[in-house]
Amino acid sequence: MCPSREAKIADAFMIVGAQYFATARRVAVEFVMPLSGILYHHAIELFLKACLVPSLSVKPLKALGHDLGALWAAWRTTSQGAPLAGFDNVVKGLDRFERIRYPDKIVDERSAIGISLGGPGPSLVDAMAPTAPKYKLNVEELDDLVIALFRASSTPLSPYFAQLPDVLRTSLPAPFTDGK
Repeated sequence: MCPSREAKIADAFMIVGAQYFATARRVAVEFVMPLSGILYHHAIELFLKACLVPSLSVKPLKALGHDLGALWAAWRTTSQGAPLAGFDNVVKGLDRFERIRYPDKIVDERSAIGISLGGPGPSLVDAMAPTAPKYKLNVEELDDLVIALFRASSTPLSPYFAQLPDVLRTSLPAPFTDGK
């Protein structure tokens, strides 16, 4: 039996989301900011849209735009008890990166942008001027969020991350590359 159009669209969202995610992670380990945050934002947006395809058609998904807060709320409503509440602040922090997709906000607001590769410790951004808007990423938390999204949607990671080029796959931790 041929997959439905909705299944093909969800699959396409996952494929492109995996590409964005792996690229974001690759540039994150090189501390390339704000690009990493913007790419992570797009990746999570696409993963959430893939998870929502069974309950929403493409037109309402497009209407939600790039708003991770709205996408997250819609997903939390449809995921019925999936253990995702612990990621509310991760999604909220990542959603802020949409504000600096264009660099005028960075310049005008003298924004502070930082990244942590793991652990909850303070970042250099925390020590910067208290009046500057702060944009922070924690790569480990984003890894955990994506793993939780895939699990909650009963979607295996492997088909989407195994097809990536080596240069991107080598930046990913074991859960993304071990075939599970």
